[in-house]
Amino acid sequence: MAFVLTHEIQRLASVYGIEKLGFLTLTFADHITDIRRAQKRFHSLNTGALSGRYRKLIGVWERQGNRRIHFHLVVVLQDDIRTGFDFAAVESHDYRSACPALRREWAWLRRTAKAYRFGRTELLPVK
Repeated sequence: MAFVLTHEIQRLASVYGIEKLGFLTLTFADHITDIRRAQKRFHSLNTGALSGRYRKLIGVWERQGNRRIHFHLVVVLQDDIRTGFDFAAVESHDYRSACPALRREWAWLRRTAKAYRFGRTELLPVK
């Protein structure tokens, strides 16, 4: 599975450019542990919002230590979100290097995820 994901991400980068790839983490607002329920909620978000927003996306689900399910996706955005992004500063919670396009995306994700009963979202450029 890791090999296939790596290959697909590399393919997305070669087709669209790494500067347009974002790593998106989606967590639920509530404690979801049933995979069928999680997939149903994700499918709703994907068909209602994500698939119309992003050119392509690939992803996997994962369990946290408390058995809650969350999703990791690589999405293809319309804009460059990577140029000038200071990864080291962001690790220290300094987000000043985020470009306007990425900031708009964060705002859209906060609104949209909440409407689909997702909680915390995190979108960062792919390293």
